[in-house]
Amino acid sequence: MHIIDTGWRSLKGRFQPYLHFQNSNGNREEMPIQLGKNIHWRITGPRRCTGYYQDTGWQPCPNDSVLRRNQIRCRGCSRLDEYSPCIRCRGDTCLANEERQKQCMETPYGVYLALFGNDIIKVGVSSMSRILLRWIEQGADYGAIIAEVEGGQEARKTERIVAKRTDISDAVHRTRKQSSMSMRLNAAAAEEIILEVIEEMDFAKLHQRPEIIDLSCYYGFKTLPSEPLTWLESNASMENSMLDGRICGVKGSNILVERKSALFIADLRRLLGYDLAQLKFPPETIMQSGLEHFL
Repeated sequence: MHIIDTGWRSLKGRFQPYLHFQNSNGNREEMPIQLGKNIHWRITGPRRCTGYYQDTGWQPCPNDSVLRRNQIRCRGCSRLDEYSPCIRCRGDTCLANEERQKQCMETPYGVYLALFGNDIIKVGVSSMSRILLRWIEQGADYGAIIAEVEGGQEARKTERIVAKRTDISDAVHRTRKQSSMSMRLNAAAAEEIILEVIEEMDFAKLHQRPEIIDLSCYYGFKTLPSEPLTWLESNASMENSMLDGRICGVKGSNILVERKSALFIADLRRLLGYDLAQLKFPPETIMQSGLEHFL
């Protein structure tokens, strides 16, 4: 299975994490990630392009290109991907096609604050229809809509104003999210932080008393008994590594796996572009390359 994406899906008021992969016939399929399930995943390379998205859906890479270290798609597929300009948008000039521009201008967006751990504040933008899903995709502990804006460009401009505060980020690296996994504010402290930001901004578009959503019920756990260990350091090779153990939680793109009473954390986005083989049984021996390849 060639892994092309990871994400969450809303199912009748519940949320389910998935891996998306390209099967042997070249079609896109989904594999749900189920809490409590034992997994024995072998990751193999080389890392290959994950394809691109258009309104018609996902399309495979026409050249099955091998990727460089930090890529998830080749240059050709990046140019073809319809959503790439929207991801890079800062609110100044719209680079999307005419149909996407029209859709964006007519869509209501929410500018939000998301809290991670006990000291990370992120500002972001999402369409109002999927804002809860967006918070869950990111693995936020709390979320609050601080402004509702018509059109994506206006929403991005508002986001940039809020992001000028030195303690607010518009992007949070996976290592910061992982290091904050075992830390979590209580609801009162989260509300105090969000209201403080709004009061200090003194910006007419912001909601002065937003509803603050506790997202802990979606991840399979509220607090962790210990700080999880990292599966594979950033500079370690992914090829021929094993992800092995019982799934005990998924928070955003981070999966928590328990093996022999030890808790490990892995970012599923690091798997994008690799091939995954599901073994029926755990590996019987530990390779000489080190314990860091196993959970």
